[in-house]
Amino acid sequence: MKAQLFLNPLFTLLILIITACNGGNKVTTDKEIAIAIALTQTAAVITQPTSPTETPIQLPPTTPPTIPTQVGTNITLATFTPTATQISVDLDLGVPSFQDTFDTASSYFYLGSDGQIQFEVKDGNLVMSTTGIVGDRWRIAELTSLSNFYFEVTARSGEKCASKDSYGLVVRSPDTVNGYVFGMACDGSYRLYRMGSGQYHPIKEWAVNPIIHPGPNQTNILGIRTQGESLILYINGQVVDEVKDSTYLQGNFGLMIRSDITPDFKVMIDKLSYWELPGSAVGVTTPVGGEYKPLPANEINGLENALTSKLNISFRGGKSPFYDPFTGQLLGTGSLLHYSSKGVYGAKQWENFLGVFPIFKDLGWQEDTTYTASAPYSEMAGFRKAGNMLAFVNLSLDLANGATCSQGVDITECYEKLEPNELVYSLVINTGQR
Repeated sequence: MKAQLFLNPLFTLLILIITACNGGNKVTTDKEIAIAIALTQTAAVITQPTSPTETPIQLPPTTPPTIPTQVGTNITLATFTPTATQISVDLDLGVPSFQDTFDTASSYFYLGSDGQIQFEVKDGNLVMSTTGIVGDRWRIAELTSLSNFYFEVTARSGEKCASKDSYGLVVRSPDTVNGYVFGMACDGSYRLYRMGSGQYHPIKEWAVNPIIHPGPNQTNILGIRTQGESLILYINGQVVDEVKDSTYLQGNFGLMIRSDITPDFKVMIDKLSYWELPGSAVGVTTPVGGEYKPLPANEINGLENALTSKLNISFRGGKSPFYDPFTGQLLGTGSLLHYSSKGVYGAKQWENFLGVFPIFKDLGWQEDTTYTASAPYSEMAGFRKAGNMLAFVNLSLDLANGATCSQGVDITECYEKLEPNELVYSLVINTGQR
């Protein structure tokens, strides 16, 4: 492997699974609309395989929705207008801070299958492939946390590549459920979005650009430059878009793949490089009201023990940035509890899984209806305790890999006919105290 790295790397892997589920209830305000759509149309969950055979959750792969509100107060779309006659940009960045041509096996990406996607080094390429119809899937390698840098890959699509089959780059991912994703699809379109606490926030929706080489067996060079609040998107050496978003100013990078209509979609990464750029990130302003911190040990342990005992499930957890699930605003550092598994109860036992909410109330938490949203087999709720503790709860039941619902069939009717192992339960709880 031809590689240059001038930092002392810590190698870890996070697999972030982003997908969408169908359905939604009528709501009455812009905020409720955004929460409900974000809740019912997309969910982000983290799994970290202990072996290549462990299967993370599988959710229905649909294109995340256009939330019918403004993009966000912290996002400013630049006045740049891409055209077919864009001027080629020579970045002239010199020797990269890190470069890999995959002549030998990667040691910073998890290699193997997790039941949804597979990474392998073969014939001088990092080969990303899907094992079914799946939504956006990430694998993030923590070589180092980066703020201002230019990240680029040279990629070639496989023999089958159509519609919104896509691949792309992940940058400034600060933890398990957040970051920016720059994706390019086989139909010649691209998009940019932000994930925050499991919620999808569109920055640039799908847009066709003639710079892209669409279809199978095509090589494209994707790049993204992060400089302060600016995110500049490059395809084949040309700028296609520029936006400003101050939500994340530092984090790790990774790769994304998505199969829209091609179950065995493949992408070959021939070269991966990044260049660190001068300048430091501007600090994130702590919201009015004080910075949130992880719950005291007795509180988070008591909550976890009660949930584990009454629901008969076990959690993964730890410290995590604490974000408002609707606005994406950073509130501080929280305590994260996450669970996902196939076939715990089956759809007819959904009411049992909803027992998570009474458990909070039994422990002295009071519901904050500001964060309440509901749809078939998808729930969001917020709880407060003692005036200074806050919890966000996201609960969903989704299709497992290979399971389908016929078009036009009510989701409740479909789920009740499926076997337990055709369904996946997911519970994500983020808590903080100020």
